[in-house]
Amino acid sequence: MQYAPAPAPWLSFRVVHENEYITMPWKNGQGTTLEIARFPPRDAESLASPPFWWRFSTAFVNNDNDFSEFPGYDRVISLLEGKGMDVLFHHCGDGSSSTPIAIQRVALRERQALHRFRGETKASCELPDGPVRDLNLITDRSRVEVEVCVHSLSSIRHVRTENAIRTELQPAHQVMLVFVVTGRIRISVCAGESLSYCCGLGLRDTLRVDRVNTSNKADVLLEAEDGAESLVFVAHLTMLPTKHDM
Repeated sequence: MQYAPAPAPWLSFRVVHENEYITMPWKNGQGTTLEIARFPPRDAESLASPPFWWRFSTAFVNNDNDFSEFPGYDRVISLLEGKGMDVLFHHCGDGSSSTPIAIQRVALRERQALHRFRGETKASCELPDGPVRDLNLITDRSRVEVEVCVHSLSSIRHVRTENAIRTELQPAHQVMLVFVVTGRIRISVCAGESLSYCCGLGLRDTLRVDRVNTSNKADVLLEAEDGAESLVFVAHLTMLPTKHDM
């Protein structure tokens, strides 16, 4: 059940369930992505062109393949399902040659593990133990600052959204994404002394919270339902000013 007993005008909420994800092709055509949320919202433009400031998605990886390149973007990837995958980063020196001079191998085996890398880095993956499903957050580094973590919730966990906000939007803008990796959770959001929002999230559900104000603060309470352990991916996205605003 969802309700807002004392809604704050500077906060907005949206729950996205797994059956609402939007299927779209990978940029390199080697697979498909299930898009959970993005900014700006999708329109009728070509899906192969990434005009977004940020995009949150998940994907099934069934075979060894190359990662799409996103120059100017930063990426965070984590494991959702399966026994793990190896991500290979092909470093090509000063960029004058496409032949890698070094290969860095990163093993993703645990759901709590996050790996960050630059979108222009040539990367591929190998699946030593079969297909996997991963979680991806891609952000335009010139427009968005991002903080991410995975919480293990066997008891109450507080996440305070009080970071300094810098943005070109009117007024300031910050987004918080809460994604349930395992289990079920309950979320309460308080604006000042008032409870502003409360909901339950199940497996693979996402809560998006948009905050529009530089001075007000919101407290977010995450709690595993029935005391069972849950894993929760939490991201804070802060919009940066552009040259037009400076």
